[in-house]
Amino acid sequence: MYIKADGLDEVKIAWKETIPQTTKVLKLDLTGADLKEYIKADKFTLRLNTKTDETINSDHHIEIHSVFYVDAKVLGQ
Repeated sequence: MYIKADGLDEVKIAWKETIPQTTKVLKLDLTGADLKEYIKADKFTLRLNTKTDETINSDHHIEIHSVFYVDAKVLGQ
C-alpha cells in the first residue's frame, strides 16, 4: 500500500508477502513511514499494488479500513 498527497512523494506504507487462501481479513505489515505531512494535507490517495500466482475468475470486493493514530497538542494547553 502506498500513500501520496499533492506536493509529497508517493511512499510505501504497508505490505504483506504471503497470504493464506482462507484469509478474510488482512492486516498488513507497516513500514514505519512518517505520515504526518500526508495526514495534514487537504487530501491524500492510497494505492494498492497486488500480484497473484493464479488466475482469478470472479470479482472480489475489497473494503479498506484505515486507522491512523494522531498525537496532537491542543493550542493553549
